[in-house]
This record gives sequence, structure tokens and C-alpha cells, in this order.
Amino acid sequence: MKKGFITIAYGKYYKYLAHNLMLSYIYSTPIEKRLPFYVVSDNNAKELEIFDKTVVLSPFEETIFIDADCLIYSDISHFFDIFSGGNYPFSTFGKNLTFEEAKGKKGIYFEPTKALIDFPDITYVPLFNAALYYSKKGNNVCKLSRDIYYSKKDYGFPFWGDEPYVSLAMAVLNCKCVDYNGWTYLRSGARIVESDIINHDFKVSINDEIVTSSIIHWSTIKTHHYLYKYEVMRLKYYLKYRKIKPSRINLCVYRIQWNIFVFTNKLKDYWNMKIIPH
Repeated sequence: MKKGFITIAYGKYYKYLAHNLMLSYIYSTPIEKRLPFYVVSDNNAKELEIFDKTVVLSPFEETIFIDADCLIYSDISHFFDIFSGGNYPFSTFGKNLTFEEAKGKKGIYFEPTKALIDFPDITYVPLFNAALYYSKKGNNVCKLSRDIYYSKKDYGFPFWGDEPYVSLAMAVLNCKCVDYNGWTYLRSGARIVESDIINHDFKVSINDEIVTSSIIHWSTIKTHHYLYKYEVMRLKYYLKYRKIKPSRINLCVYRIQWNIFVFTNKLKDYWNMKIIPH
């Protein structure tokens, strides 16, 4: 098989999210454009190992990996053309920072001065969110990222997620990010302007700029958000009955649930802050 999508669902909640992702793909993609979409599940392995095995053992010549906590709002078949045009065997949407741009910047995935000791040929720092990856069969980015992880060397990684290791591996193997705003990560500071999955419409305001997106990375925490639940409920209802559920009672219920969720987490944070010694 030439092209296809893959997501990972480990644990009950992520299987629920993967199911929602698959439904959004089916609804947003015309039948003639649909590609195989696989769900990989392993409840025991570590996240990085699952991701590595998933991409390396993919049955497709070209694979796009999508996080389960995403929803697709419109056809994303053209993503393969966008990545193929970059001519990199492994890529994602994001920026490629020069060392000068990365200097002193918060949120970069590794410190160039530390990485240059072992990898003297790197010239940039890939910066991205790890919700979507493009991979051609036979590339070594995943293998190298895993080797970097198990080496336990200090390259100035800010945290232990998969982004820092993949970022450094991309830089070493000269794989760059593609600058594209057709997808959105609902990070802190992003404000939803319009969310209507039935009419394939999602707009978000980021730094006062309105962006229209084909795929949204809600992030696991925001899949508890009332708007995510409302969108999923409308999607399932429409796919079953081919009409939009008119009642907004569910939206109010989900909003109340979300407020309770936020309040509970604030209490947990406050409690942890009180009992953890400083």
C-alpha cells in the first residue's frame, strides 16, 4: 500500500479518542479520496516505543501519523502532496529555527551548543507540536530519536516527551519542518472563534490572527472541554441520522461538566501546592 494514516490508542480513553478521530476522518473526506486509516493499540509499551514501532513497521510507503486527540474538520488528503514537495523522508508542520533565532528562546527542544558536541553538522532546531508526523518508509529518524532517548545524554531537553528527541534526530538527518497553517494546536493563548464540524468550519484566533484549520489538535486535557464533547456528539448524531441535532441542551450540560472539571483540577493543584515542600 502506498499511502495511509495511522494513530495510536493505548488505554480505554485513547481508544475513545481514536474512535472520534476516525469518525471525523470518514465524515470530512469524500469517499473517492479516503485512504486506509489504521489504529495501533498496545497497553503495555512506553509511548515513545509505540510511536517508534508504529512508524517503522507501518505497511505504507508514505505514512501520516496523527494523535488520537485530534479532530479532522475538512479533507486532509493534500497533506501528502505538501510533505512530498518538501522532499524530506520525515517531516511535520512547524518551523526550522537558526541557532541565532533559537538563542535564548523559550520552548526550543534542545540546546544547540550541547548538541553540537556529538552532532557537529546540525545547523537548525526544528520546532513543532508532535501531533502529526509524515514518514517515508526506510527513514532513520525514529530509530535515532530512540537511540538519543536511551543514551540519557544531556542535550538541554526541556522535558521528556517525544518532541525533543525527534527534533534533534531530524536536525541530525537533515529533515526539516514544513511551514503550513492548515492545522492548529489548541495551545495556551489560542481562542476558538468558530467550531462547526458538521459544516467543516474551524477558526481560531492566535496572536490576534484568525486561522482556518483542517485538523485540530485539541490536546488530551481539552478533550474534556464541553466544545469537544459537543462536536463529537453532533458528529455521531449526524452520521447516524443524517441531520443536525437541534437541541443545545447537551452543550449546556457539557459546559457545566467542563467547569466542574476545571474547578476540580484547580483544587488538586492547590492541594498539591500546599503539601509539596518548597
